[in-house]
Amino acid sequence: MHINYKRNLFYRFIRQLIDLFVILYFIIFKLILSIFRQKNKYNGIVILRLDALGDLFLWLSSANEIRKKYKENHITLVCKEEYVEFLSSLNLFNTLIPINLNKFFKNPIYHFHTINRITKYSYDLLLSPMYSRAIKCDLLAKLIFAKKKIGCFGDNSSIRKFTKVITNTWYSELVSSSTLKNPMHEIYSNFHFLNHIGIQELPNTFTLKSKYNSKFNLHTKYFVLFPGSSNKFRNWDIEKFSDLVQFIYKKYSFMPVVCGGVSEIDLSKKLIELNKSIKYVSLVNTTSILDLVDIIAKAELVITNETAATHIAASVNTLCFTVLGGGHFGRFAPYPKKLNQAQNKVIFNKLECFNCNWYCSIIKNKELTYPCIKEISSSNLISQIKKELKKRNYL
Repeated sequence: MHINYKRNLFYRFIRQLIDLFVILYFIIFKLILSIFRQKNKYNGIVILRLDALGDLFLWLSSANEIRKKYKENHITLVCKEEYVEFLSSLNLFNTLIPINLNKFFKNPIYHFHTINRITKYSYDLLLSPMYSRAIKCDLLAKLIFAKKKIGCFGDNSSIRKFTKVITNTWYSELVSSSTLKNPMHEIYSNFHFLNHIGIQELPNTFTLKSKYNSKFNLHTKYFVLFPGSSNKFRNWDIEKFSDLVQFIYKKYSFMPVVCGGVSEIDLSKKLIELNKSIKYVSLVNTTSILDLVDIIAKAELVITNETAATHIAASVNTLCFTVLGGGHFGRFAPYPKKLNQAQNKVIFNKLECFNCNWYCSIIKNKELTYPCIKEISSSNLISQIKKELKKRNYL
């Protein structure tokens, strides 16, 4: 059985104790701020969005609807600092407050400087639309001064139950979770939140219209590979990626372009080593979000593990194949048919244990990949690629 450290009772007790100390610190800090802080007029809306890049892309269509409804209001977005350049290009927000969460909780100077920035103004409304709330986001919501604070009741996948019981009380309103048995796709969850604040729009996918040109000029037909992910157990075997590269390069003459973050450096090197006769372009750990958007938009196709690349490809209408596990099946992928994302394909191996929230009960101790992903064959994906490219007149 795969041993998940989060299930260790002692570890969970210590983490819960730490949560309580941190919560107490922020409660006391907010009380001090309330007493000594200069009173400001309440004005505008502040939104907290501090989760992963893929989640951000899935939320952008909701952000667009918020902008349309509150077009006369000043909207401030608190976001991760690495998203600022990209978000600035969208013109959806009047002000961006970037935060480096690691520095915020480890660097005292940065910590107090950040608190000064987020408490400088008071707001009419605070929105925390993340379905899987995390304590770090709730702590910031606690500090910010707002007349009304609306968050998601959500689930417990990113926060401890007892911690959530406490932080629930920090919001004026909590948007109830879906009562559906099957997981609701994240875009639908985001629009469920919008319905609560009076925006009655049908769920849709955000379309990126900007014609940003990256600094990487790839003057040939190419396809993009993302061989890694945020969880190494969710990575498809690199040898299978190698099989795909050989097939696509030989049959279609598309140049392979490898992308990803720092965690993909070793994987990309291994992939290139497996196909020494093929000329790769490695852009691993060198691209901004805007670069990635442009690279994916101009690609013939994208092949990826479950990463943000899936949702970037959906936003720019690029053919994409995602090797999908069952941990969150249906929540982030595949896209529902009503969202008209026929070019966004998923390859999966259906097991009875799907929607386990990645608490895998059948993986063996020495296995490095979840069984639902490991059993997906390269030949299966190759046949899907051939089928789709034939529709696009690539024979």
